[in-house]
Amino acid sequence: MPMMNLAQYAEMTGFNRETVKTRLVDVPYETGPRASRLYDSRKALPAIYKVDQLDKTVDLTQARAVLATKQSAKIDLDMELKRGDFVVRTEARDGIIAVFTAFRSKMLGLPTKAVPRLKTAANDVEQEQIIVELVHDALKELKTPDVLLGGVSQSVRGVPSST
Repeated sequence: MPMMNLAQYAEMTGFNRETVKTRLVDVPYETGPRASRLYDSRKALPAIYKVDQLDKTVDLTQARAVLATKQSAKIDLDMELKRGDFVVRTEARDGIIAVFTAFRSKMLGLPTKAVPRLKTAANDVEQEQIIVELVHDALKELKTPDVLLGGVSQSVRGVPSST
């Protein structure tokens, strides 16, 4: 295997240069042109990938099985996404915002509805009944999906969007 410097290992492995340098601290090196450190890849790669030095053999069958399992899981996830089993994060967020906005507007509207009716109440018990009735009416209105998800795409309601 060739002798390579830190930048080449970083490019090849995908780790940043500082990570490669940290992991190669105990690996012997030769000084190359411009005082660069050149590492033997047979010793450097196990150190970079933190492979146990006692177990120098890599079980390719096991590695292929792990890869196949991960590929299968990815394919399953892609299929569920295409079927519409998942909701896109932005659509879910928009749905939640719509629910809380509707709830907020209903709750903020309660005092406006309550004031005229509370003026006609004879005592505290009647006032409490009026408030309870208004809160229950507002909650019943919020229970309908059209109020909650009026402006949100169909996929949030469980129907895959056509776009």
